[in-house]
Amino acid sequence: MNERPDLPHVDPNQPSWLLDAAAKLSLLLIASLLAYQMRMQIPLGQELLADPQFAQSGVAMAVIVTVLTMIARTTNGGGVIRRHPFRLFALGVVFSGGAMLLLPGMSQLQIAYFVAVGMLLGGLCLVLPRRLYQGYSIPDVLQTLRAVIKHRPLLGLWLSFNIQTRYKQRVLGSLWVVLLPISTSLVIAFAFSQFMRVNISVPFIAFYMSALVPYNFFANNLFGSTNAILGRIGIITQVYFPREILILLLIGESLFDFVFTFAALLIINLFFGVLPSIHFVFLPLLFVLLLLLALGLMFLISTLTVLLRDIPQFLSVGMQLLFFLTPVIYPVEQFPEQFRYLFLINPIAPVIQGFRDVITFGRPPELISLCYPLACAAVALCVGYAVFKRFENEMTDLL
Repeated sequence: MNERPDLPHVDPNQPSWLLDAAAKLSLLLIASLLAYQMRMQIPLGQELLADPQFAQSGVAMAVIVTVLTMIARTTNGGGVIRRHPFRLFALGVVFSGGAMLLLPGMSQLQIAYFVAVGMLLGGLCLVLPRRLYQGYSIPDVLQTLRAVIKHRPLLGLWLSFNIQTRYKQRVLGSLWVVLLPISTSLVIAFAFSQFMRVNISVPFIAFYMSALVPYNFFANNLFGSTNAILGRIGIITQVYFPREILILLLIGESLFDFVFTFAALLIINLFFGVLPSIHFVFLPLLFVLLLLLALGLMFLISTLTVLLRDIPQFLSVGMQLLFFLTPVIYPVEQFPEQFRYLFLINPIAPVIQGFRDVITFGRPPELISLCYPLACAAVALCVGYAVFKRFENEMTDLL
């Protein structure tokens, strides 16, 4: 009863060439953006005189990747590349770096950053996932997506049932979603504004909640993923459905909470005179970036929890540290200079700061700072999903 009749075996060496090219092109573009961020934050050598021509370099990368992919698919020599897809990606990195040399204002140091970052991303997103599948068939992503879409009525009914059950026989119902973070925010706002005297130009509760709401969305998803598989042992062992639905179910529940708390945040901001601005158009970008990063980690954590039952305890400690390494209760400017590198290696810190910039300060986020979270999200999705699918068929035995 636990077989997978709707996911037939596919040849792992024959994915859609268009999807294959799009994935490699996306990694190249992410590497290009991250290289530019590194060039701005680590300005070694000659000063950067002009912004890179992202449009021209993007077109050049697209042409290079498409040509290399088609050659690999249509020639006899392409069999070697198909067995080692990193070789095709590495060629794309090298040829793209050569094409960048022809662009005005592009420093050689920045190209070196691009090649280094590109190779690292290729190793993490292409080589490492395939290593996990040694001796096992590699799942087809499009086939999996079709199976998830086919089971979307199940996801909708399950999500509706969970949300209704959570607030059944409660006097205030779904208002608890809003009251709990607001009450905590009021206490912390009083403490920091009256006793610790944090110097900011806006009301502290607006300052605090603009970071707390997206951080709670991220943290609640990660904590929930520890029980995503273990909490459904009875269902998993009796009937087959795409296991991705268990992760999407958590995302849906957290999204329900996020909508209510975000609405409460806007109302509180209006009460304290913090009005929405035109820069709210950046919020979908920030939310998608936070969601992708959370999704990749949820796939990884939910699987590791089945293998190692100590994961929830490790995660609890890690999330406590992450809370204080993320600018939720303090401005970025007050982070000690000697520990500023901890802020730089925290992938969600720029995203949370972006939410605060847009919601509270009415200014656009620092877009260049989002390149690092984007790269981390790509790695988390590739590695996390690979681990999830690698142990998918063994979960019932491990449970």
